[in-house]
Amino acid sequence: MFIDHTNKRVLDVIEGRDKELIVNYLRTHKEGRFCELQEVTCDRWDAYVNATLEVFGDKVKVTLDRFHVMKNFQEQLTEARREMQRGLGKEEAKELKGTRWLWQTNPENLSEEQRQQLAQLKQRFPRLAQLVEQRENL
Repeated sequence: MFIDHTNKRVLDVIEGRDKELIVNYLRTHKEGRFCELQEVTCDRWDAYVNATLEVFGDKVKVTLDRFHVMKNFQEQLTEARREMQRGLGKEEAKELKGTRWLWQTNPENLSEEQRQQLAQLKQRFPRLAQLVEQRENL
């Protein structure tokens, strides 16, 4: 899907997501609707990024969209928690079981009790606390 964020409208929707298809589409519209293109926002799919760079080179800035960056970060945070949980003893692992929501929720959306619970978890598991801090800074 091609969206003009400045004018808040959908420009086009193409079938497929392989690089060759995207390159052909971009080349077809390079001198027309994309003649003043300055920035492309996309997810991490290599074909999008590589097609844009192939057609426009360094004249166009490629930005990864916030939604997909955060989604990937959340997935990595969950995987880190699970990996840590697997490496703990049975009793210690129980402390982390069922805490995914606490780790992934913005602090302002937690109740006071949940914030206190998360603070205790952060003290107990500083590596996860560091990941949460990085996510919040992002």
